[in-house]
Amino acid sequence: MRLEVIVCRLWDQPAAAKDWSNSITKLALPTGCAAGAKNHTLPHLSLPLPLIDNALELIDAGWMGNVPLLINLQWLPNIPVGEFQGGSSYVERGFWNNQIIAVKFLKGCQTISGMAQSKKLLHRELAAWSKLAHPNILPLLGVVCIENTVGMASPYMPHGSASMYIRQHPEADVFQILYDVTGGIKYLASQSPPIAHGDLKGANVLINPEGKACICDFGLSRSIEGRVSVVTSGSGTFRWMAPEQLSAENMIVSLPADIFAWGMLALEAIDDWFSAMV
Repeated sequence: MRLEVIVCRLWDQPAAAKDWSNSITKLALPTGCAAGAKNHTLPHLSLPLPLIDNALELIDAGWMGNVPLLINLQWLPNIPVGEFQGGSSYVERGFWNNQIIAVKFLKGCQTISGMAQSKKLLHRELAAWSKLAHPNILPLLGVVCIENTVGMASPYMPHGSASMYIRQHPEADVFQILYDVTGGIKYLASQSPPIAHGDLKGANVLINPEGKACICDFGLSRSIEGRVSVVTSGSGTFRWMAPEQLSAENMIVSLPADIFAWGMLALEAIDDWFSAMV
């Protein structure tokens, strides 16, 4: 049974009958509930195995917390993805609540072990990202459950990544962009316990419509109880990794490593700016 149909059937139930009702906020009644919910299809993404066994599994397991479940979503199939397709994730564009949004889906669900790993990574990224709110952090709008696949929704940033933006706009204020990233890092470090991003680079900094930089992609982010946190799955990007990360047996994330990555990001941004000026 599709998620939209389930939501339609549950909508008229008394609130007391929904023990997970507090986990869903800001919902709009799906279009066409009276006549049956509309089936959606993903224009690009193809995952042979379901990421979740049941569309409500995330809610029942308490994964979502206060993260809204977004419904009544329309997909925009003919927008080029460009650099928005990475090695471990895929981004689709959609239209929800009168705005264009980007939905990040995790790859690696082609095997049973890969599916289990993707669920774990999704849970971890949601747990980190959902607690953050800052002008220089990409906002998490909610979770999308479609075709038994789960995605994380955020506002669509038409300017793309910092690297793309600087290369295409020689007039860009590179130092303001770097200052914005510093604000995001400072915010993460001010949390209790502090949060290390773990994968800072130009591709993980997006430029919003006002020209402000927003840090994104929290798949490697960790709360730092001591000096470092060990990551048992996933890895950073070599060119932006600190020497202690390159020499460690396991991938580690730390606040000093984030500062090193910021320095490499600054070199990257200035190099992109000089290239755009030529």
